[in-house]
Amino acid sequence: MRKRISIVFLVVVISNTFPGSSLFRLLLEDYNNIPGTYLYFNGTGKFNRVFNQRLATVGFRYDNGAELALLEFRNYRADNPGDDRQLYRNFRINPFKFWRWREYLTCDCYRLPYQARIPEGYFEKITKNPDKFR
Repeated sequence: MRKRISIVFLVVVISNTFPGSSLFRLLLEDYNNIPGTYLYFNGTGKFNRVFNQRLATVGFRYDNGAELALLEFRNYRADNPGDDRQLYRNFRINPFKFWRWREYLTCDCYRLPYQARIPEGYFEKITKNPDKFR
């Protein structure tokens, strides 16, 4: 029993390190069928950004667009002071994806409040510019 617990613990630790997390994502997750894995938006829906998670070529680092979305939202708030000032995410934390636990704890995007509602006009943007969201 102790040996099994040690093996499970070792798998969780390895899956949350650099080469392990990339390997688990490549083997267990499919991003080809999802048009926009990460969606960020404010409450009015006037600001929304979609990022399709891809394996970056430098260092095999996954990019979920959090840094860019937060930067763009800061600029948006400066230009539109009267608009909704809260940024939301539309993607959930899945505790069963243990290879993402480190990302859930360290990435700024998971500190944003979750909201399941899709802003109005989101699907129209995808149909007008489908290449932008692939």
